[in-house]
Order: sequence, then structure tokens, then C-alpha cells
Amino acid sequence: MQYLQVNQLKSNDITFFKLNEKSNTVWIVDHYNQGYKTYSISKYEDVGSWKEVKATKKVFIDFEY
Repeated sequence: MQYLQVNQLKSNDITFFKLNEKSNTVWIVDHYNQGYKTYSISKYEDVGSWKEVKATKKVFIDFEY
């Protein structure tokens, strides 16, 4: 099981991630909100569905998509 913080995804060249290992939903990072110090993330299959998470949120990256 491999987890990374959201702010480390770009430097490790990772596009897709899950919020936890048992999740079926795949997410992508949209952009960084400097005022709130959060990342805006969207579901890969439904870009209209988004949420904001802290930059230090750990996400699951050890899966095949």
C-alpha cells in the first residue's frame, strides 16, 4: 500500500489517485487554492463533482487504472 500527500503528486508524476484503498472513485487534482491552502480535486469520470482537501491529505496511489 502506497500513500502520498496531495502536494507530492505532481512532483512524483502521478495523475490519478483514490482517497483510500477501498474506494472505487478515482480522482484528479484540478488546482491549488492559495488563499485557503487547499487543493481542488475532481472525480475523473464526473468533473462536475469536486471537493477541496488539505495539501497534507494522504491519498492512495498503488492501483491500476
